[in-house]
Amino acid sequence: MSAPSPESRTPTGVGPPPSRALQCHAVSMSPDVLPVEIWHIIIMYLDDHCFAWFVLRQTCPFLAHVTEDVFARYVSRTCSLRFAGQTLRSLLPPDLRGDTQPPTPQYQAANVQLPSFRFQPSSFAPANTKARLVLKLSSPATARDTPSLHQTYAGTANLTSRLTQVFFQPGAVADAERTRLLNQAHFVLFNDQLKSIRLPSAAVDVTAQQLSLDWRLLCHTFMRDEFKCRFGSSASVTWWREFP
Repeated sequence: MSAPSPESRTPTGVGPPPSRALQCHAVSMSPDVLPVEIWHIIIMYLDDHCFAWFVLRQTCPFLAHVTEDVFARYVSRTCSLRFAGQTLRSLLPPDLRGDTQPPTPQYQAANVQLPSFRFQPSSFAPANTKARLVLKLSSPATARDTPSLHQTYAGTANLTSRLTQVFFQPGAVADAERTRLLNQAHFVLFNDQLKSIRLPSAAVDVTAQQLSLDWRLLCHTFMRDEFKCRFGSSASVTWWREFP
């Protein structure tokens, strides 16, 4: 009978155990033996995003980089944030607050909801480290939500241009209002989860008309909350209370 081929020397539970040399070889294999594209697929197919974020990222620099690549895709495809509600009133000019219109019952009913500013991902900066997520002001609310504005500014492009002009207006007063907004909680949608949170390390670039934030801290916040929800009944456990 011929000797078994080297490929057959695998731990199947049948026959002698593999040699020490083979065991050492298997243990010493580095994750980067597999192509990055394969790791992307593996991580995307994981049902447990918390495991990927809190465990795989801590395994080694290679897996940290690959895991963050996958989450960067999640962020760019599924993330959006919205500034809305009465917190915007002091930033809005009279024509967007409705102060210039006659106080008829029909007008008051049409202006219950103030315009909102919705931002969506545009790029990462700088491109090599992807330290920050850059977001641009996107299309405004629908005509059904803000009928008076869509009547005043016919066409989505005109209203978008007006809202962009308002949000990124220069000046000390506008800067103070934007700073106040960034220190408050706002609605953030990420990976089909909606939360009202403070934007991590958010900054507004008036010249470039864009907003940026630390997307890794954003992911950490969402994953931490999801992880803690699983152990909501274990609040007395020390490690749970001290989980970052």
